[in-house]
Amino acid sequence: NEVVACLQNRAEFVTGPGNMIRDYVHPRDLAALVSLCIAKGALNEGYDVYSRKPAAKFEILDYFRKHFGLKYRVEENFQIATATGPKDHYYSLSRKAEGIGYRPQYSSLDTLIEETQSILEAKVLKND
Repeated sequence: NEVVACLQNRAEFVTGPGNMIRDYVHPRDLAALVSLCIAKGALNEGYDVYSRKPAAKFEILDYFRKHFGLKYRVEENFQIATATGPKDHYYSLSRKAEGIGYRPQYSSLDTLIEETQSILEAKVLKND
């Protein structure tokens, strides 16, 4: 969210030096998993949703700098406050959903790119 806001406002994104890995799921992949669960009928199971591949913070920032013009800088003493504490890796390793046919089509980076383009295009259209 902060990266998109910085792109919209042509502001610089500030972050700390630590890298982190996150998994961003595309709405179509989420819908596919929900559809598979519905098709199975009376399930009494829990399934983690996941993308084709998680993404690292600097992989995302470097892509957004190159392709969206994001300006960012790293501050050594930068701290973010989180309710549950910092997590370098925040994604599920469970692939239980493969058992019902779930095969994500989008990586985390694919998802971020597509959703960011949609948000930025919507803002341009709204301002026209």
